[in-house]
Amino acid sequence: MKRPTRIGPAMMFNNIKGYPHSRILVGMHASRQRAALLLGCEASQLALEVGKAVKKPVAPVVVPASSAPCQEQIFLADDPDFDLRTLLPAPTNTPIDAGPFFCLGLALASDPDDASLTDVTIHRLCVQGRDELSMFLAAGRHIEVFRQKAEAAGKPLPITINMGLDPAIYIGRLLRSPYHAVRL
Repeated sequence: MKRPTRIGPAMMFNNIKGYPHSRILVGMHASRQRAALLLGCEASQLALEVGKAVKKPVAPVVVPASSAPCQEQIFLADDPDFDLRTLLPAPTNTPIDAGPFFCLGLALASDPDDASLTDVTIHRLCVQGRDELSMFLAAGRHIEVFRQKAEAAGKPLPITINMGLDPAIYIGRLLRSPYHAVRL
């Protein structure tokens, strides 16, 4: 992968050094054509379909955890055996990367002053150590405002990192929304 920012084919990596039983799919969301395919429309109709979805949101269907087809896995950093470097493959994609990265990490945080205000943003997450990730929080984004508020109060900002979600969630998060909007 010489140019990860250039639109190209989606690629599946099956033989990842240090992760013999893992695979990584890269570039699944990297083109309008693929996004349209995921939404069942033509690429030329993508903006119209997304606009329709924004105007008529569908309420989530709550499935009892006991009957959910996919079960969540929760890993806690205070577990003595916890090590990000062994949980999931995190390749170093280019020679200029700062280190190994998880891509498409969906970060969810709440406003420290009002937990009903949330922000959900997509990030590349650089693995810094067994229990440490770094991510860039862009100025002006709601999650950065939350970070500033927490820092000013001398408190940590709890953030959940979610990966491997339904593609519709990632596509929906690409849309800008007002500060008070429900993000998911």
